Amino acid sequence: MDDLQVYKAPKDIPGREDYKVRVRKPEGEWHSLFIYEVKVDMHEVRPKAID
Repeated sequence: MDDLQVYKAPKDIPGREDYKVRVRKPEGEWHSLFIYEVKVDMHEVRPKAID
C-alpha cells in the first residue's frame, strides 16, 4: 500500500496556521495538510493552546 491521497481543505471550517504538517511518498513531492481548529474544555470552550 503505497498510495498517498491528500484532500483539499474543507470550506467554512476553521483551521490552524500555527504550524504546518507536510507529507510525501519517499523522494516524492511534499503536500501540506489541513489542520483542524479544535475546541477544548467543556466548561470554558476555547481553542487549544499550543505550548
